[in-house]
Formats: sequence, structure tokens, C-alpha cells
Amino acid sequence: MWDLRSGKNILQFPAHVKQIISVQFLPNGYQVATGSDDNTVKIWDLRKKGNVQTIPAHTKLISDIKFEAQGRLMVTSSY
Repeated sequence: MWDLRSGKNILQFPAHVKQIISVQFLPNGYQVATGSDDNTVKIWDLRKKGNVQTIPAHTKLISDIKFEAQGRLMVTSSY
């Protein structure tokens, strides 16, 4: 993740064991979900600068992630 004002890298997402395919901010603005070729979705808390949840979502890579407006429900897609 990059700070656009300073141009500096402020957070990396090292917990996935394969490449990240999809990224989506949760509606609260301080959490991010990443979907990977390792078949998992990870929820990251930007305030804690770390992974707070791992979801073994599919048997293939996670191609997309979407949240409903309140951020209580998440939909993922896979190949």
C-alpha cells in the first residue's frame, strides 16, 4: 500500500504464499481484503498494519471480492 502524498510504501501484504489477484477496501475505510492465487481471502487492518483474518474461500484462485454497502457481507469469485 502506498501513501500518495509522500510516495512511500506504508504497508506490505506478505502473508499470502502466492500472488495477490484482487483487492477491495471494506466500507469502513480502514480494512482491506485481498484475494490470492493461494485460494484464500485475507482481511487486513490498516491501523494494526497486519492480517486479522484468513478465509479459505475456494479451491482455485480468488478472482474478485465485493462487499455490500454496510460491510457485513462479502462475496468472492473464483475460477
